[in-house]
Amino acid sequence: MTNYKKKLTYFTICSSLAIDQNSKGAVATISPENWLFSHNHLTEMVMLEGMNQFASRLVEELYPPDNLSFYLPGMIEHFQTTLNKTSAKMIIFGNCELINNNFRVTSSVTTESGEIIATSINIVTKSLYSGIQKVLRGADNPNVPVWEIDCGSQNASIVHPVQVRFYKDHPVFDEHFLNLPVVPGAIQTEIVLKRLLSFFPNTHTVVFEKVKFIHAMRPDMSYLLCLLSLPKTSTMSFSFSFMRDETRVTTGKIRLDQAGST
Repeated sequence: MTNYKKKLTYFTICSSLAIDQNSKGAVATISPENWLFSHNHLTEMVMLEGMNQFASRLVEELYPPDNLSFYLPGMIEHFQTTLNKTSAKMIIFGNCELINNNFRVTSSVTTESGEIIATSINIVTKSLYSGIQKVLRGADNPNVPVWEIDCGSQNASIVHPVQVRFYKDHPVFDEHFLNLPVVPGAIQTEIVLKRLLSFFPNTHTVVFEKVKFIHAMRPDMSYLLCLLSLPKTSTMSFSFSFMRDETRVTTGKIRLDQAGST
């Protein structure tokens, strides 16, 4: 039986970067299948994680942090993709600009034939390492889920808040992060998207806007996912938030365009 706790592959979704110091840009590849658990997830959201990794690494290469800090996407300002366009290997390119002590990374993903299938703007911020030490968890079941949703009722409407719980022993939390387990932003957005796709299965294009990671989401806690339909829009648009007690942990907006819509 494979010991998954000894195969840390989450941060291999994005390859090492070819940096251009003059343009503050880089090129890399994204390979979702490098992550051993990718088959349990929407490929588009694994691609988003690769784009997040690209953004953090680009800033790290251009502006090396000290030993007490590291870089994280603090906000996904914009992410857009067309569903069912990903492939086993994709090309990502982008550049970085410094804005008020934060970093704005704009990137695009293409197929190997050159078709652009996703764009993203990440705001990358500096975080401090925690002194907490933890033991590798390591589940040996490759089909173990990262999260589960308790809808409370099979007939719950789309705007009915649902409880989200995590499998805190999932190996992804050994990597994200080594000394402090945090739910990746791409997994948080995947929870939102999967929830909406269960109501709108014919979705063609997905756009996330202003996704703010206000507080670290810990896998040993449960959270309430709240969706709110936005009025006066021609498309299916929602605001969302993950709540812990009365505190907003993550907030953002998502827009769904169905096949054939304009």
